[in-house]
Formats: sequence, structure tokens, C-alpha cells
Amino acid sequence: MRIVVDANIFVSALLRDSVTRKLLMHPDFEFYTVDFVRMEFEAHLAEFSKRSGLSKEELLLLINGLLRNVRIIDKSEFEPHLEKARGLIDDIDDVPYLALALFLGSTAVIWSHDKDLMRQKSVKILSTLDLIGKLGVD
Repeated sequence: MRIVVDANIFVSALLRDSVTRKLLMHPDFEFYTVDFVRMEFEAHLAEFSKRSGLSKEELLLLINGLLRNVRIIDKSEFEPHLEKARGLIDDIDDVPYLALALFLGSTAVIWSHDKDLMRQKSVKILSTLDLIGKLGVD
């Protein structure tokens, strides 16, 4: 299963040692994300440090660990799908994730809790609970 991970899932994994973090490191899933996600992490590093109680150095190590199991796809690869994605959802911040899933094909899903993404019908959206159910992870 090809799973596109949105930024909020990563933020959840950064802020707490949780099932989300365990799922992101699970070898049975094929994770993908957009190329600018690392820049987003680094732009908000001070905020994440304060919220998580981890030092910036610890967070950088954690980010690298989380991304080790994730294929980062350059925007140029999924760019042809951006226009279609813009027509399917209202939130411009979610368009790249939807475009990436469209690029990856019919077996791709998006791991998200975003209500705007859930309203579109072109790509299946899975919640953390859905993924837990697929593996029986606790």
C-alpha cells in the first residue's frame, strides 16, 4: 500500500512518542511525502522543541529517523496532477498531498485527519485508527 503522509501526521509523531511515530517506522507500509516537508519542519523547529520538550538537536535526529522510512517526492514529478487536485479540494495547503497521491496511482491513499481531504472522493483517506486496524498496532 502506498501511503502519502501529510504534514500534520509528521507533526504528531514529532511532538509525542505515540502510535503515530511507531506507524511511521513500520516496515510493512510504503510511505511518501512531498519534498518541502523537511523545510516545514526546520522552519518550525523552535516551536516543536517547545511543545515536545525535546532539544532542537533531538528533534533533528527524530526528523531524520522518521523520514528514513519515507520516500520524498520532488514537486516536479507530481506537478502535472496539481491542477486536478486544486479542483477537488479547497485547502491549498493540502493540494500537493492530493496531487502526489494522484501521481502515485490508484493504489495510493493519504494518511490524514484533514476534513477537506476527507470530503473529496478521488483518493481514499486513512486515519491513524484505520492504519492501526490494518496492523493491530497498539
